Amino acid sequence: MNRKVIIVTLTFEVLLIVMLFGFIRSRSATLNVSALLATGNVGVYWDANATKRVNSVGWGVLVPNQTAKSVVYVRNEANVSTVLVLSTANWNPAGASKYLIFSWNAQNRTLDPDDVVMVNQYLSVSSSAKGISDFSFDIVFEGRGSYPGDINQDGAVDLGDTVVIALAYNSTPSSPNWNPNADINKDGLVDILDLVFIARDFGKS
Repeated sequence: MNRKVIIVTLTFEVLLIVMLFGFIRSRSATLNVSALLATGNVGVYWDANATKRVNSVGWGVLVPNQTAKSVVYVRNEANVSTVLVLSTANWNPAGASKYLIFSWNAQNRTLDPDDVVMVNQYLSVSSSAKGISDFSFDIVFEGRGSYPGDINQDGAVDLGDTVVIALAYNSTPSSPNWNPNADINKDGLVDILDLVFIARDFGKS
């Protein structure tokens, strides 16, 4: 009789541990580091003096409804003014982007040569996040011409930029005519909202 009681007790303890482990896995997300890619003559650093370059960002362990913050410094390393544009790419697994919201506070900010700006990055986990215990993604910092509508970066917002939009119109990343440069507002669709940037700055150089 005593032996049966002991067996039942041990089984219950094992089941309890398994249940708790499953609960932790479903309620938390262990975030892999995200790579940082800088294009268009901008550099990303840990310090305001731009001496310690950032290669990746680790977000630690997050749970649903939590937001993590990371601070970096972006420097314009070109000899002309540039507009900062940020996007993300290469989410792994691909479905992770449904539950994670990445944002920053310097979209379309103009930097003069050698200017350094402090950038706050935020990663928020949706309350409905589930089934994700590990993931990664790339953060792309891009320095564009002085005007966001200067898609082809020839120094002027003109008909050439409108043609780029036209060729990629209504496209998404999975479309054969997709052009990420035409997606000026980085919402994953080339549409009328991107044309607004060109209309606003048309003729400027």
